[in-house]
Amino acid sequence: ALVLSQERLELTLERYRIGGTVSFVELQNATEAAARSERQAIEARFSFVNALITLESKVGGEVRP
Repeated sequence: ALVLSQERLELTLERYRIGGTVSFVELQNATEAAARSERQAIEARFSFVNALITLESKVGGEVRP
């Protein structure tokens, strides 16, 4: 989802730059969607690391996926 959102943003931004049929609102929406996807990816990574740390504390040793 993150890569797709970033690609959509790049395409929308390029269409906006060349004066295509993209409004500023559409550009803003694409920017917000890309930021939201990036934030969700960061939150997922954080949750994974947090769960890994919790698991390691429970088993008393290092666990690697």
